[in-house]
Amino acid sequence: MEESNNIVITGGEYNSFRYDVLKRIRSAQYEAMRAVNKEMISLYFILVSQRMIPKYKLLFHPIEYAQEINARSSSHQHR
Repeated sequence: MEESNNIVITGGEYNSFRYDVLKRIRSAQYEAMRAVNKEMISLYFILVSQRMIPKYKLLFHPIEYAQEINARSSSHQHR
């Protein structure tokens, strides 16, 4: 006779397992987001302190400035 390796769980056990998995995923996502934000802040600090970018652009228009930099770098690559 063959042995079955199937695991049977109840609704309550499934809900507990699902909650635990989702909680761990959210925690990992949050920690990853914090690490990325920390690195971005460090990069911005270096760029501003070395006067590589004007402080007002970084503070008031960070997305537009990033797009401007991206456009400049892609136009240089196509030359």
